Amino acid sequence: MEFPQYVAMLRRWWWLVVASIVIGGGLAYWLSSQGPATYRSTTTLLVQQQQTPGVFQPADFQTSQLLANTFARLITLRPVLEEAIEAGRLDLSPQQLERRLEVTPELDSTLLEITASASNAEGAAHIANTVAQTFVNSTQPVLQISTGTVSVVEPALVPGAPEASPVMLNTILGAVLAAIGGVALILIFESLDSRLRRAGDVATLVGLPALGRVHRFRGDRHNGGGVLADPQSDVTEDYRALRTTLSTRLGLSQGSKALLIASPAPGDGKTATTANLATVFGLAGRHVVIVDADLRAPEMHDVFGLRNAAGLTTYLNRPDVDVEAVVQRTSQPNVWVIPAGPTVPNPSELLGSDRMHELLDALREQYDVVLLDSTPLLAVTDATVVAAITDASVMVVRPSKTRREELTAALDELDEAGRPVLGVVLNQIGRQEAARLYSRPSGTVTDRLPETLPQPRVGREI
Repeated sequence: MEFPQYVAMLRRWWWLVVASIVIGGGLAYWLSSQGPATYRSTTTLLVQQQQTPGVFQPADFQTSQLLANTFARLITLRPVLEEAIEAGRLDLSPQQLERRLEVTPELDSTLLEITASASNAEGAAHIANTVAQTFVNSTQPVLQISTGTVSVVEPALVPGAPEASPVMLNTILGAVLAAIGGVALILIFESLDSRLRRAGDVATLVGLPALGRVHRFRGDRHNGGGVLADPQSDVTEDYRALRTTLSTRLGLSQGSKALLIASPAPGDGKTATTANLATVFGLAGRHVVIVDADLRAPEMHDVFGLRNAAGLTTYLNRPDVDVEAVVQRTSQPNVWVIPAGPTVPNPSELLGSDRMHELLDALREQYDVVLLDSTPLLAVTDATVVAAITDASVMVVRPSKTRREELTAALDELDEAGRPVLGVVLNQIGRQEAARLYSRPSGTVTDRLPETLPQPRVGREI
């Protein structure tokens, strides 16, 4: 994953990072401010090496330093702690008392500090003085140390205030750790989310170009939305750009072509794409016919407000019916539709029949563009059958919905048809996502093509 992709990922999940920081920092602040007050008090001991009176030897000072380090360890041993508990009548176990003590030899001196912690001021001073005095009293007889002496030079005093809790430091640390945890969650979520996010995902995953993108718009089965709802909308410009790309890729200047508009799963928008693409071809003066080859859940007649009493199934089942009997003209200029017709029990067999081949040959002679809508590729085999008799296919995906494994599986189905797949249409994308996918000068719309486009995925040249 490259740096811009990380930025895009953080833009999608910024709320999780912010929530993690707020929760982590707030929890750390609350715990720090609500914790019990801690009092600390320190007793200072002086360690001395026995020496000849009136004679100073530097080695004695070094020995005293070594003794101070040794005594620091001896103070926390069980025998001394048990004796201190008994002498001071402390309601603590040796382990609890050891955790409350901090014994530190001062650097470059023979002083030894014993610091005790407690929930009250008197307790902290009492523990520090008791442990220090107990160690002084027990050093010679218990540990049989005859080479040096230890004495209290500054007893512990009752502290006037509790130790300041590092609330701000804990809050910052909690917020930082929570932010790291939030980013880790984002990486986990992203690794589990296989939806297509960028145009580059398509090229990287399947080696196909993104032919165009269509901004999000509203529409229903009785109104395809987009161009059909408002020919002057920005979405219309998206379809015009797609029309320009497909005209070049299909080679429409050399003759009529039949194109299947396919999608992996229901809800990707293939029917709306077919209807709107046909409309912009018609607006450009091309004669277009749509064949609704979705014989299981047809919608094209609803999109254009047409009758479905007779249609494709009528033509395929009855040799006495000619093409003109099932073609209906729409309210859009230069656009005709062959609706699906009555439901039949054997749609796949009809779509692969010789009569279906004859129908497409006849439509190529009468119209400039033949667009076919069919079932989702991963639902049933109908779309694969239709793809095999067309000149090429286009895959429609919704980046916020279509998953990578769905796209690859759908393209595998089209591979079996042996016809070219021209590329992928990114449908129903948000404005911010579109800005990342494609750069376009503000306030202008152009029907531009890349200088070069990859060759179709499979099949013969067209």
